Amino acid sequence: MTNRTEEVEYRFERFTPDQLPQLHSLHRAVFGSGSSEEKLRQKFASPVPGHAVIGYLAYAPDGTAAAYYGIFPMIVEHQGQTLIVGQSGETMTHPDHRGRGLFTKLGRRTYDAAGQEGVAFVFGFPNSNSYPGFVKYLGWTHNRTMRSYWLPVPTIPFNRLLRGRPSIADRLDRFQKRLILALGLARPTDEIESSVLASGQSGIKRDRAFVDHKPTILTFEQSRATAYFRLDEHLSIGDVVAEPGAKPFGLLIRLGAIAFLTGRLRIRFHASPGTAADRFLRGRMPVKEGLPYGHVSFDDEVDPELFDFTFIDYDTF
Repeated sequence: MTNRTEEVEYRFERFTPDQLPQLHSLHRAVFGSGSSEEKLRQKFASPVPGHAVIGYLAYAPDGTAAAYYGIFPMIVEHQGQTLIVGQSGETMTHPDHRGRGLFTKLGRRTYDAAGQEGVAFVFGFPNSNSYPGFVKYLGWTHNRTMRSYWLPVPTIPFNRLLRGRPSIADRLDRFQKRLILALGLARPTDEIESSVLASGQSGIKRDRAFVDHKPTILTFEQSRATAYFRLDEHLSIGDVVAEPGAKPFGLLIRLGAIAFLTGRLRIRFHASPGTAADRFLRGRMPVKEGLPYGHVSFDDEVDPELFDFTFIDYDTF
């Protein structure tokens, strides 16, 4: 363990895919053994062709990966233009190297590179632990907070009961997905519409690369509305695109049936306040304040406050 009173000379390196083994070791030290190296490889394969993940790793003198900060490039549509922005994600510092300013040093290096490579702004949805650092040390602005929807479902949480037996839980997950497909309750999707862009607002462009980056998403149409969702610990709605005059009741009944059959105790969804999906579900699902939407801009002509998001746009979805 490193003595925090000692001066330590860290080495900072731009992240490349060759460093995934070191990143995975750091990830395990920070978050436990929940994510495999292959899952990280899939996540760090940039969803924007020609634009790699921008990030930096800090190495301790013994070669141990001590911390990482980076952004995932994304394409947004704004006033008839497409721009490259970056979503902050997978920030981590090894427990033995906390309190040494690595978060700030890595973040500033990442932002310098992002600005030079044409990224208009960086945004994210920080939790309560990381929020103070983003605002105080990396210059983030926070004016809006996402809306968080949670709908309880009375069922038996099969997957949660099998947490200690991941191989059996994985097989159960695959069976449950086959079941809802066989019953015609949902289907895989090769395109993902955006309720944000459909209503004329600025947001993430969900092109083919975006869809390929999120291969576990399922969809269905019900009562003139389309739901995009995935099965994780909960049933997570990514977005809802509704036609004019559509009502949410039938859609929520179908989502509830899927959650019941697959043992998901909650249906959850997040959206920017005032968006079409937020208005569609308001009053039909319990809602509370979610994570803050924060950002830092590198282009004076682009205002990050003009952009909206739904849960499917999060790097964690």
